[in-house]
Amino acid sequence: MGFKVCFLALISGGALGLCGAGPAPLVRPEIAPVVFTKPNGAPTLRPFRTGRPEQAMPVGAGNLSAMVSFGVNSLELHLSRADYLAVPAGEKLHQLVSPGHVSVAVPDLGTNFTFRQTMDMEHGEVRVELETADGRVDFTVFGDRETGALAVEVRDARPRRVAKRVVFDNWRVGAAKTTAAFEPVAGGFWRVVESDAASGRCYATEIRNGDVSAASFRVEVASATGPSLAEARASASAKL
Repeated sequence: MGFKVCFLALISGGALGLCGAGPAPLVRPEIAPVVFTKPNGAPTLRPFRTGRPEQAMPVGAGNLSAMVSFGVNSLELHLSRADYLAVPAGEKLHQLVSPGHVSVAVPDLGTNFTFRQTMDMEHGEVRVELETADGRVDFTVFGDRETGALAVEVRDARPRRVAKRVVFDNWRVGAAKTTAAFEPVAGGFWRVVESDAASGRCYATEIRNGDVSAASFRVEVASATGPSLAEARASASAKL
């Protein structure tokens, strides 16, 4: 009987001790960034214009995302969308396809620079830092959670610089079983609209950029679907 009383007292004392201490504080685990220390370099594979990157980092917001890499002197964004469906030439079934490819080139970069590409998972962005003898060139790629658009912020701190070159490619325009129109609407503004007869879906992707000769500017990419080309185009435009 004495043993039972002693045992219960120990248990009760332990329980009381734990209650008095309160719950253990929650410790937020640190999320280590992923870092690349060298660019991909020249392309080696086709049919992609930039080749298949050896190193790429994902970034996005909602349905629109991109694989981000760096070539010889350009930031490369290979776009993807979760519901962008089409029947590619020679195929019978619908597949997820890419809306296109965005490239932001630094023509006067040269080869003498240090490179660092970081995927910051805590802040949901990919950063590319180029340190040259004349100063830094930085890219930050992130998704806008409110609109679902992608943005690239470009900052060039070099006192002597030339204009960047922004290019949008869509290699599926005119493919079988799709109708599409690629419109270089104006300087720094591209649009591609596409409809797939088999699914009845319509898509629009728009790319706009600011003053590419400025010390800092932004490139924005938006993509949307709709029951008609006009509605898809209007929805994509509203995101920018």
